[in-house]
This record gives sequence, structure tokens and C-alpha cells, in this order.
Amino acid sequence: MKLVRSLAITLTLLAAAQAQSIFLVRHAEKTAEKENPSLSEAGKKRAECLAQTLKGAGIAAIYVSDTARAQQTAEPLAAELKLKPIIVPAKDYDALVAKLREHKYKNALVIGHSNTLPEIIEKLGAGKIDAIADDEYDKMFLVTHTAEGMQVKTLPFCKSAK
Repeated sequence: MKLVRSLAITLTLLAAAQAQSIFLVRHAEKTAEKENPSLSEAGKKRAECLAQTLKGAGIAAIYVSDTARAQQTAEPLAAELKLKPIIVPAKDYDALVAKLREHKYKNALVIGHSNTLPEIIEKLGAGKIDAIADDEYDKMFLVTHTAEGMQVKTLPFCKSAK
């Protein structure tokens, strides 16, 4: 819990110091269902941890894909912040990036997928990131809009969600 609190404080300070911060995470752990899987128990814990981590980060908008697991990952934070997540089809990178650019002075959270986050980050102009493994759920990407352009940092989060 100390790590979550420490990361939450760090993220709050980072977000406050930037013109715009975009937090991007992969949906939390999912069940083995074949069609549109829901979150597993570990995934529900990770979603709660994400809410605790980002509740003070000044998030003004939450963007999720059109899958149950992405929407369920957003639920605890959305409830905490009294925000309605904005659904954007998983592969509609251009629409998502356009929406994020509309909010250039507001912080946002994007909940995507292992195969969509690298493309979104690149389309935001923050460069390339390493591929996300199928069993990797504990990386948060922080894209900041600074005077020098878009930059991305990779941060671990909620490692103990299982």
C-alpha cells in the first residue's frame, strides 16, 4: 500500500507540473472467456488499485475501448471522479488521438490493450515503446505534452494486484 501511495503522490506532482498528462494502461487481468471477457478477480483488484493510484492525478477524461474488460478497468476511478468513460473503438487510433488533442490542457486516462497502446503512443508523437506481453498488466505509460514535444515514461504500477 505504501508503494501505491508513493506512486500516487509522484503521479499527482508530475501531472500538476505538465501542460497535459495522458496516462495509458492496458486493461486489467481478464477471465478466460473467448468472447469479450470480463475482469478476473485479480483484474478487479488491479482496477481498484488503479483508482487509488490516479485519484489525485487531475484526470478530466477517461477513454476506454469498446470491450467489457477495458470498461470494467475504468469503473472504480470513474466512480471516484464522477466521470463517464468515453468509449472509442479499440482500433480507431485516429479518433482517440483527436479527442486527446482536443483536451490539450487536461489530463486523461486511456485504457487500451497490449496491441493498441504502442500504436496510440506513437500516434501521439511520443515515440515507440516495447511490445507489451500477453501476461503483462503492471505497466503505466505517462505521455506528457511539454514545450519540447510529447514524451513518454514507463512506470510500474499495482504489482501486487494478484
